[in-house]
Amino acid sequence: MCGIIGVFGKNVEIKPEQIDRALAALTHRGPDEKGVWQDQDKSSFLAHTRLSIIDLEGGQQPLISPDGNYAAVVNGEFYDYENIRNDLIDWGYTFRTESDSEILLGLYARYGMSCLEYLRGEFAFILWDRRNRWAFAARDYFGIKPLFYSTHNTKLFLASEVKALKELAVPMQWNSVEFYQSMNMAPSIEDTLFANIKQIPPGHYLVKSWGTDQPHINKYWDFNYPQAQDRKPIREEEALEGFRDVFKEAISLRLKADVPVGCYLSGGLDSCSILGLAQELSQQTIQSFTLTFDHADYDEAQQAEEMAQFCGSKHHKIPISQRDIAENWHQAVIKAERFLFNGHGVAKYLLSREVQKSGLKVVLTGEGADEIFGGYAHFRQDDINYGRQWAPAERSKMLQQLEEKNKISNGLLLGNGNLLQEEQIMARLGY
Repeated sequence: MCGIIGVFGKNVEIKPEQIDRALAALTHRGPDEKGVWQDQDKSSFLAHTRLSIIDLEGGQQPLISPDGNYAAVVNGEFYDYENIRNDLIDWGYTFRTESDSEILLGLYARYGMSCLEYLRGEFAFILWDRRNRWAFAARDYFGIKPLFYSTHNTKLFLASEVKALKELAVPMQWNSVEFYQSMNMAPSIEDTLFANIKQIPPGHYLVKSWGTDQPHINKYWDFNYPQAQDRKPIREEEALEGFRDVFKEAISLRLKADVPVGCYLSGGLDSCSILGLAQELSQQTIQSFTLTFDHADYDEAQQAEEMAQFCGSKHHKIPISQRDIAENWHQAVIKAERFLFNGHGVAKYLLSREVQKSGLKVVLTGEGADEIFGGYAHFRQDDINYGRQWAPAERSKMLQQLEEKNKISNGLLLGNGNLLQEEQIMARLGY
């Protein structure tokens, strides 16, 4: 990941010490290089902290188009960039680097804001269009890469983290409504814990034209769930084969890097599947990293080690205790800039810190895959209860085994049957 900053407006004046502090706030995102660019008329300012993964020597940012009309900073990775790059070269665009990030300028030069239709990956970017005099910024489909913005004193500020906006003198105060929402585990996809600071929602882009007071936020992508009558039934073999094809493509795209790629490894089906296929596709031995816990019900070290041995990965076990989680909660919250409701975020922070110490810059992880792979116990519970036709004795046995193997989920993620009845709900809510 990298850190990006953008400021737009008339007479953008940023003190050198503010720039230094803002970049320092994002150094942990991009420790390899720093870059700053400002338009001659002081209408736009871009800055970047780089984590170099592709084109290690020549991929510095901010990026400037050959004609000087566009400037951009990018955080993240564009997948399948080689094919897009070749198409743009055939079209007549001249590239200055070998970086995947530069395809943004070529696509924008050719398609304008419709370039989003051609971008695939995990990304956030900020682009200044000198010719049309507007700022253009966007986040990927799922919002994997963050991008915050604020308007203050007629200027638009954007950054990868709120900390950088603070160093640019954007006013900071609590957003009491979002504080309440977040405390009740219903955070907004656009508001933040800070008043006057918002985030571009996943699958959206921002545009602010010269002379307008506020930016406009527009959706460019959303889920497309086919209607039941439009879904064609297929055999289980076809489903498995089709899934493996797209899964293999997804892994191979994410293995493209000029640095070694590692893998987070729990004992779950998601990360085990990712490591197994990644090692199959890779020419190098992939290093895998597993947290081990001092509480047996949370520890999956044995399953992870078996998987690492099975696929030939170089395995690292990182022991942490409940005290480690408690003592690092503060730092994890600072990095996340949001509430943490359990120790998972802190554990991932500790895992990432150890991987960074090992020298790796890129890791694959199973985050977000539980819904697909049935990783959570309640998905398997639903499958046993409703997915197939089991004999009552067999169903009872499977549910009992599921409960015994998922003690920490019982009553939380794994339903235990103690559901509120309708009259209890009426008594508590009044409706």
